[in-house]
Amino acid sequence: MKIQNKNGNTPLRCALVKRKIETVKFILNCLPAADMRKVISIPDNHGTTVLSHVAECGPMDVLKLCVDIIPPEELYSHVLVTDNDGDTVIHCAACGNQSEAAVYLIDKLTENQIGEIFEIQNNKGYTPFEYAKRRR
Repeated sequence: MKIQNKNGNTPLRCALVKRKIETVKFILNCLPAADMRKVISIPDNHGTTVLSHVAECGPMDVLKLCVDIIPPEELYSHVLVTDNDGDTVIHCAACGNQSEAAVYLIDKLTENQIGEIFEIQNNKGYTPFEYAKRRR
């Protein structure tokens, strides 16, 4: 599952991009939780992880499946991972106009973490909140 193609995509990411949701669920359900956490954290050549992709593009049930296997004390570090554009997982949800995904993730964070994540600017200087405002 850690095999990547020339674009850095794993089989899981390829299934996500092609919207083969049943395949995605099958892959995730076949992996032990520790391995699944590793697989969803593997970045492609753009630095995008499975978690950031599902936050931006859905589907919501796959996002929940991914988030639920991450121990609560580790979730914030997964949400903070940035791609090559400096976008966090919350930036990706906002950019994809995925308010349900953003709310689901934010509800899992502490007040301090929420405050911090909304202050993070990507390489263009945008915060997740600014992306969300632009997508309305």
